[in-house]
Amino acid sequence: MTEAYHYSDATAGYYLPEGAQYRLQQLRDHMRFLARLAQPRTQAEEQARQPAICMDELAFCLELLAEQVGRVLDDVECAVIEGAHPLP
Repeated sequence: MTEAYHYSDATAGYYLPEGAQYRLQQLRDHMRFLARLAQPRTQAEEQARQPAICMDELAFCLELLAEQVGRVLDDVECAVIEGAHPLP
């Protein structure tokens, strides 16, 4: 048996501290930038089997992205532990 829970409380949900929300927006913008950077600019780049981006550079960018996501998640966990806002 499954039961559906409906929260009518307008305050139910996940809350991000302002700094974490800003970091998340910056992270989104950075990911969009990397996506544009990775797009081929010439027909030769488009037809190349290997992207012009070095794998070490890509790995470094992904490590930075993972670090930023981790910081946001830490902020969410801290807000929950401190009891600032209840989770649904």
